[in-house]
Amino acid sequence: TSNGQTGSATITIVFQSAAAGAGPFVSFCDPSFGPSTGGTALTIHGGRFCATSGCTGSEASTTRVTFIVNGVAREATVTGVTNTTISLLTPGFPEVTSPTTPVEIRVTLNNNTATPTVLTLPNCFAFGTTTSATPTITAVLPSSGTNEGNTRVTIIGAGFQAPVQVFFGGVEATVVSVSFNQIVVLTPAAFGAGRDNLNQTVDVRVRNVTSGVDAVLASGYRYVQPLQLIAISPTEERLDQALTPVTIFGHGFQAPVAVTIAGRPATVISVSESELVALPGRPLGGQCSSVPGGVTVTNINTGDTATGLSFTLLGVQPTITLVSPNAGIPGTSVTITGTNLPSRIEDARVLFGNEVATVSSASVTGTQLVVAAPSQPTLVSPPCLPGNPTGTLQPVGSPLELRVINVLTNCFFASTFQYQLPCVVPTPTPTATLATPTPTPTPTPPPADLAVTKSDSPDPVSTGGVLTYTVVVSNNGPATAANVTMTDPLPPGTTFASCAISLGTCSGPTVGTNGTVSADIGTLGPLGSVTVTIMVNVSAGAGTTIPNTATVTSSTPDSNLTNNSSTAATTVGP
Repeated sequence: TSNGQTGSATITIVFQSAAAGAGPFVSFCDPSFGPSTGGTALTIHGGRFCATSGCTGSEASTTRVTFIVNGVAREATVTGVTNTTISLLTPGFPEVTSPTTPVEIRVTLNNNTATPTVLTLPNCFAFGTTTSATPTITAVLPSSGTNEGNTRVTIIGAGFQAPVQVFFGGVEATVVSVSFNQIVVLTPAAFGAGRDNLNQTVDVRVRNVTSGVDAVLASGYRYVQPLQLIAISPTEERLDQALTPVTIFGHGFQAPVAVTIAGRPATVISVSESELVALPGRPLGGQCSSVPGGVTVTNINTGDTATGLSFTLLGVQPTITLVSPNAGIPGTSVTITGTNLPSRIEDARVLFGNEVATVSSASVTGTQLVVAAPSQPTLVSPPCLPGNPTGTLQPVGSPLELRVINVLTNCFFASTFQYQLPCVVPTPTPTATLATPTPTPTPTPPPADLAVTKSDSPDPVSTGGVLTYTVVVSNNGPATAANVTMTDPLPPGTTFASCAISLGTCSGPTVGTNGTVSADIGTLGPLGSVTVTIMVNVSAGAGTTIPNTATVTSSTPDSNLTNNSSTAATTVGP
């Protein structure tokens, strides 16, 4: 309003994306509507339409603009070209009767050369009369933003005719661009003179200025407080125990969100405006020492990020103070006493030498494990010492290492256990006539049994998200496997991000490309295992399934080749 007069003006703003690079680009067209008889004066906005040395005035003759409707292509009449605009008269499409019919505009620059540049603008223009379009709103993305305003919002619908006005709770927004089915705006602030939309859900209204027809999406947008982190509970968790969800308190949380805790991606469980619940992620390859760090929350749709707070993943080293008894025959029930021992049976792995023991109980306080001493295939009954009758228990060989491992962290502590067997009195060897010895055949070396298991997380994964593959290579024995290699060709629809390994070396293709990940594990002893963690970025579309197979090989003979490959199939969600 000026001097008592009221009117309207259309302000067109061209936003140049950093992704546009050094080449020409197109942004939007104006107007967004015209009769199907053609002849509408149309301007295409963009940039770098002329050579770097500047416009010469001849660009109109080397610029071609084509309108494509239902597969039919017709050329427009180009009337002028500047470095940021192309002016033209639209061709006629009298067969088009509905303004909802899709129209693609194709711009060809340097059409007189062998290497022209082709740019496309889908759905920036529609054919119809100025009164034929009734605007409708189907979605507002994102559907919330901060009270301060200036959030970039896309309004999806149909029947939009430039010039338009857009209102959030009765307050006019800044229009960035308009096409027949999409409007981009910058939201107004929720507070200020003549407005009070602070923390409120408001209607979104679009008005086609020429016809005066409105469309309203009731409660289509919510103003919220800026993204802020206030507190986290609990503030620490033990790595040697199952991790539990934490609650992050704050303001401005808008699903979907991405959360990292102590430097590791967390699994989001629930989100509200002031509270979110997430499960912390574990460090790759296990961790015996503490991992302190902060918390980062990102609202994915708006890109808003807040960092702060303090959270620690506590590393705990197990200890063994007593093994009772510390000697016995295979099958002996052995009680292991100590501190910070695994508090769940499934978290404990106990080795007597290279043999895995069966864990029968674990105290919830982490102070005691009860296991059965496993059989040792290399042990034989010793000859009785002088004075010992047959059946007397005697030590066999040297004490073996007794190792307790927490599978959650790969931290361990070791003690010893002495195996005993009943002795035997040797039978005197009778004197015999020497015979020609029969050559003893060279024994065939025992094989190994390599196995591989593969898991994926999260599943389903979103397009553009990060997918983690965990590959565990193990040797079921009895022989040591040499020259062990794991290969994992990444599936289409993914690109390489990183690779980590608990033992050996891991390599992959160039970050951001597709290829094969290889892990050189080297030598892997009986009952040994190695974990390879592969992270990829997902570009596959929603509704597809990504299968991925890892394979292990070795120069040592393998007794079972059926378990040398493992496949994980991941669903790509929206």
